[in-house]
Amino acid sequence: MMNSHWTMGLLTCGPFVLALAAWASQFWMWRRQKPGSMTLAALGIFSASASLAVWTFFYYDFRPPSNPPPWQDSEIFIIVLLLLPVMVAMLFALGAVLRGAPKWLMAIVEIGSLPLLFLSCMAIGAV
Repeated sequence: MMNSHWTMGLLTCGPFVLALAAWASQFWMWRRQKPGSMTLAALGIFSASASLAVWTFFYYDFRPPSNPPPWQDSEIFIIVLLLLPVMVAMLFALGAVLRGAPKWLMAIVEIGSLPLLFLSCMAIGAV
């Protein structure tokens, strides 16, 4: 059975690993097919959101616990702030697919955004 520490780690680090894989694939495919601006915007916003989630997880994991109530906890506040950029990245990914971006690449953005969206919604519910 997984405890909440491992679950939080998987939900924050998983999208970051997917973002790194998406950037690596773009690096290898750069000469064959140059990505459009919507594709790069979706991937960039998603990567920034995933990086913030990983940073938040590790920063508050190694920090001594202070145990404030949820409405005063800055970790929960930062996770709630992920909601808007994650939704924007998902919309940009949809727009990039409609403009002809590789569907598998935008599927990585969409699938990787779901755990971050879930975390943001759960953090909103905690407040």
